[in-house]
Amino acid sequence: MNFLEDNKKLVLVHRSMPQMEIKQPINVMLTPQFYTLKKEILPIKFAYQAKRIAASLFEGMVPERRTYDYFVYKEGDQWVFIAYSLEEIIEFLQSKGLYPESISKLFFAQQAVAVFREPYLLSDKEVLGVVDDKVVVMPRSAVGDEALNTTMELPNPTKGIAIQSAYASVLSLKEALGFAAIFLLFSVLFIAEGVRYGGDTKAGTQELESLIEANPSLSSQYTRESIAAKYRKIDEAERKKRETIKVLLEMISKGVELQALYIDEKGFRAEYAVNEPSAIRRIESQAKKAKFTLQKSTEGIKVEGRL
Repeated sequence: MNFLEDNKKLVLVHRSMPQMEIKQPINVMLTPQFYTLKKEILPIKFAYQAKRIAASLFEGMVPERRTYDYFVYKEGDQWVFIAYSLEEIIEFLQSKGLYPESISKLFFAQQAVAVFREPYLLSDKEVLGVVDDKVVVMPRSAVGDEALNTTMELPNPTKGIAIQSAYASVLSLKEALGFAAIFLLFSVLFIAEGVRYGGDTKAGTQELESLIEANPSLSSQYTRESIAAKYRKIDEAERKKRETIKVLLEMISKGVELQALYIDEKGFRAEYAVNEPSAIRRIESQAKKAKFTLQKSTEGIKVEGRL
């Protein structure tokens, strides 16, 4: 992982953190309690291309009543997509005594995944750790007797969000909504993922048992099977969506620009501006092979289909 020298203190922000009083500008790193993350392997080269499709990847995953921004970067062969509500984040920071004028940059815990491979103690009930190369908040009981970090020196990642410029475009919320229920939801999600992929590792089985012990309501076989069935269906839909996006991105080439992409649980629509006649024939061939509907107009090409 590459890091730039930065003499600003980096503060880890989480829901159970105490009030703070600061005298010098700081940077902050957000735990997953403040963002939603997805990883995808996509045939694109540049972050601006990935950011164009970010919103469509989070359809149905984030509340529609909120306004979200997206942070995108490359991690190995995968693109990391992070959806976050800046207005919610700022309101929480202010409630803890951290005001935008005293914060230089925002970072995300996922950017320091290597640091959190040894679980970090957030509170008596929660730890920050890594599951499937994703930084997650989990119940303290999920890590058993594993050694926990209680202090750490966090480096400042190279890429972040300049909060003061971002804050200038955000309207303050009158009321912040609590996310206490999300902690349990995250735990259920990881249980479901373990069941969905067959529990093919000993570590996965141990984690499942620990989480069931912490949440007795999940102990019945019927409950676990219901969760597995629910997330298996979601996984199939997500796989179909990923395959569709891959085909749509492969249509981008020299002389072809993706102008808009809309995806929901029922279908999709992609709009391209095309300047090369040869590219039109290639897109027609790709759309036919994928059984997509294609419409040509003076403004470009529209590709549609059902999911």
